[in-house]
Amino acid sequence: MKNFLIYAAAAVSLAVCGSANAATFTPADCKPGNIHFCVEGNAQGPNVDDYITGIFTNSFNKVTKINDTFLFRIDKNGIGSGGLQTSFSSKSTLLTISDLIINGVSYATTIVKTTAGTSVNVNSVVIDKGAMNTIQVLGSYQPLSKGAQANYTGNLTFTAAVPEASTWAMMILGFGFIGYVARRRKAAHRVNPALTA
Repeated sequence: MKNFLIYAAAAVSLAVCGSANAATFTPADCKPGNIHFCVEGNAQGPNVDDYITGIFTNSFNKVTKINDTFLFRIDKNGIGSGGLQTSFSSKSTLLTISDLIINGVSYATTIVKTTAGTSVNVNSVVIDKGAMNTIQVLGSYQPLSKGAQANYTGNLTFTAAVPEASTWAMMILGFGFIGYVARRRKAAHRVNPALTA
């Protein structure tokens, strides 16, 4: 797998203090285990892919307050989208996502909670070239029986920005105007052979 993101920071902390879980992850954490963040596609210049995908996940097996942050950079302007779902290993678990915050914007009002779990889908997130992007997952896990496990899994996609039709029209008109001016200058510098005789 290519190394496609600038590592925003090393995994700053993986602290589990009593019932709290606060951690920060980067694509360097792409490894098997309870917590990982993996991407596919080249997000680094000079040849940044126009389409990049990623996955982030965390698993729990004891009472936990969830506060996970995922960091990444992409060297191209574009639009991001994705989703987050919870998964249960048995009916004796309760994993709840209370908020999904992307680049400082809360998507708590778009979270759907059912007896089967929690999910949220997000579209049209602006990704600025070279900016630090953050995905923060907040929630809690309360197993109702000993040994119960659950996890959340998120997916993300990035699509490079495509110039709008008006941008293309302005560019074509600009090239046309430059060509017109160059042609006029060339015609103004021609010497009429009949006048020089």
